[in-house]
Amino acid sequence: MKPADAYADLIRRSKEAATLGSCGALLGWDERTQLPSSGAAFRGEQMALLARLVHEMSTAPQIGEALAAVEGSDLVADPESDAAVNVRDIRRLYDRAVKLPKSLVEELARVVIGAQQAWQQARQANDFPAFRPWLEKVVALKREEAAAVGWREHPYD
Repeated sequence: MKPADAYADLIRRSKEAATLGSCGALLGWDERTQLPSSGAAFRGEQMALLARLVHEMSTAPQIGEALAAVEGSDLVADPESDAAVNVRDIRRLYDRAVKLPKSLVEELARVVIGAQQAWQQARQANDFPAFRPWLEKVVALKREEAAAVGWREHPYD
């Protein structure tokens, strides 16, 4: 694949993943502002599905192939060019995303919705013990994420 064609494919794929991700952001906003508590479980499933689809789009082998075709080409020779900046950002996101298991991405999206709903109810009732199990789940999943992604000095990084 020619570098220019590979770059156009990268940009197209990135825009599609970002658009789908923005749908998830809208659902998240709705969950925090409008969603009745009885809809939380289904919203968690919606968010998990969107997270999985964005993850699949963001880790598609074609992205790695297109990055390989563009990196080192004349298209990105000027490190300050739009193409070079875009490619560096896409590479950074791709390298991180491919380290994450799809199941973890889905479960984290699902659990965060439940945790948000539990936090709202627990906060209103001043009942931290009701929220604690959800917080523990989120922290455990974020630790799994840190282990999958890796770190330099500390998992908190």
